[in-house]
Amino acid sequence: MKNDIVATPPGGGSIVFPGAITAGTTVQIDLNGDERVQRETIKLTYNETASIDYLESQGELMEILATLSPGDGSIVPRWLAADATTYAAIPLSTPWQRLTDRWRPVWQRWGLDPGWAWNVKDGAGGATSYINWYCQDDGTLALGGSSGNADPRSAISPLQSRVLSDIPVYEGYDYTANNHTRYDGTIDLIAPPRLKPLLLINVSGQFYDAAAAHGAGFSNDDWGFFIQCSNDESTGNRTISDTSQATLGAGADATNLAVTVGIQLGVPVRMASANINPATNQPYTALDAVRRKVLKFPGIHLWLADYQAIWSISYSGGVAWARPPQRTACGASSSAPGLLRDDRPSLAQLHALAWAWYSTIHLTGQYTINDCVLLPSFTDASGATIPFPQIGQLVTLLTTDSYAPYDPETPITRVRWERGQSTVVLDWNDLDLAA
Repeated sequence: MKNDIVATPPGGGSIVFPGAITAGTTVQIDLNGDERVQRETIKLTYNETASIDYLESQGELMEILATLSPGDGSIVPRWLAADATTYAAIPLSTPWQRLTDRWRPVWQRWGLDPGWAWNVKDGAGGATSYINWYCQDDGTLALGGSSGNADPRSAISPLQSRVLSDIPVYEGYDYTANNHTRYDGTIDLIAPPRLKPLLLINVSGQFYDAAAAHGAGFSNDDWGFFIQCSNDESTGNRTISDTSQATLGAGADATNLAVTVGIQLGVPVRMASANINPATNQPYTALDAVRRKVLKFPGIHLWLADYQAIWSISYSGGVAWARPPQRTACGASSSAPGLLRDDRPSLAQLHALAWAWYSTIHLTGQYTINDCVLLPSFTDASGATIPFPQIGQLVTLLTTDSYAPYDPETPITRVRWERGQSTVVLDWNDLDLAA
């Protein structure tokens, strides 16, 4: 027998998983009048705590592509203003006085402001947009902290975020369309490498690559990053700093710095389902459900792009070596981020299957029969061949002399054959999908 599994994801509709198991997966057991069954061994346990009122399925922490700049306040210096003044006063004729760890953060270490409100611009002082996206219970995106939003996940602190060492953009891919593809039209069989953060200098709305022009390099820590130009380590200069101070040897002003980074948000891609709370006649939430469970699925990602984020620089146009920026990756707009990688369809399938299991009450039980159920079948009094239940089959109906008919919805997980008797056990502890 071929069995199809039909699951309903949170977003509606249905998903059909065609029978991957060719043997019958369900069985009905009728013990009525079977003289081989030892009646005193029949046990069924009704345990309501085996079901879940609120189930949440989580993937990896979400990531977003954004362009940050000191000029719009989205990143701030991680050095003291007094240190910058002292550093600028050190003569260029004695560079060794600058080449110590004492001064390394000055004009080089940047980070997110603890009071940052998740607002970014375009690296050139444009419009403000917010990037604190999170997944609602049905998997759809919403902005955190929106007016009237009662979801506790909407209050996402910047302290939960992290600047990554790379950006959620694949090398060699074109992100101008909704579905990104390789420039050369080929298909990667494995995930290609991700790009390093883009270090850009703004020139009247055009941008040039600071890595190519100034040898700028990027390294990150948990909540900030270093930008260091190649000759600064040996000269004591600060190539990207304050062009008004000659002693710094600046070639570009830090207020024109624009850094496109990947930011790991403090929330995972997620979906949740809940039973109705009889006290409120509304679905349970993560806050009021007593019987709740969280499943974690590694490798499920959601990568977003702010619509103003610069993901590349155009090869044509512009002035001198500065070129127009490429924005709106994968169809991003002012009302919705671009989807650089979206594994929510896979998460919806896993979550629908998990909810179908965990939202159902499963009875546990066992019985003993004077026969060997490890054999394929037996012959009844009428001469008919009756197959024995097999390990792994889901028992959908159990009829006995001792109990009213039950729908255990529980698989056979163990059969013990000993001294001419078989004990059949229905249980579910070994079938958890994830922890």
